[in-house]
Amino acid sequence: MTERTIRMTAKDLAAVDWDSGEHSARFRKFWPDVRQFVARNWPSYVPMAKEILVAMLTDKTTSQSVKDGIYEALIEENTRNANRKGAIVGRGPLNLNPEHPGRMERKLFHES
Repeated sequence: MTERTIRMTAKDLAAVDWDSGEHSARFRKFWPDVRQFVARNWPSYVPMAKEILVAMLTDKTTSQSVKDGIYEALIEENTRNANRKGAIVGRGPLNLNPEHPGRMERKLFHES
């Protein structure tokens, strides 16, 4: 499990990305709700969240207490990753199969 600070930052980034107007109509049809998008896609924003948090450590406007919290979160995350066993099955890109439609495939390929 990702450390809470990193996870919440990643979820915020996913929500901001969904909210940006730079997505296609197909994207909006597939992900009509921000909560669904964030729930499924936040793990792909973890690397960006870590980069932002690391950048905050060098920012002079960030308070020392916030920096301490970020530092602890990054250390905890790295310790967890070092002790983790193998890859998580089922994580990765969503593969759509119009030949054998599930709920999302029916919504995308069969509804107008």
